[in-house]
Amino acid sequence: MTFTLRGRKRLFAALVGISLLAVGAGAAWFGSAYQPELNGRYSSQGQVRLSSGKVVDASHSILFNGGRFYAMSRQGDVIVETTGRVEPDFRGGYQLRVDSGDVTRLNAELDSSLLFNLLYSRHQGSVIHLEPLRSCLYARETRQLYCASTL
Repeated sequence: MTFTLRGRKRLFAALVGISLLAVGAGAAWFGSAYQPELNGRYSSQGQVRLSSGKVVDASHSILFNGGRFYAMSRQGDVIVETTGRVEPDFRGGYQLRVDSGDVTRLNAELDSSLLFNLLYSRHQGSVIHLEPLRSCLYARETRQLYCASTL
């Protein structure tokens, strides 16, 4: 197989382009996979307005230690405890992989959206994506905000 000079230039340009694309994709993949390990306590508190118009107090606390998380959320008369693993997310955030969770004292007056958020976070295998938001972390699926605490 013989190539003309023009054909060789095109082949070389194509190979260089493919190589650069592969290097760029690898850098994006491996560069975004590294993130510092989360450690410490994050929390938030406030109020939640239910669809009925009722307002309930809410507080969230999460501890990150050694690649694991331990969370407790209280919203009105409901307490949810959750534990699991912390993994990096390719978008620059983190994923919480739930190993176990428990709900204490469900109240019949709970808003169905609030109830879904609380129950979702207790099921084994559930994934909750944490997105950095200034000095806080936002849990996308459960709509909870955690900010660094100083003890």
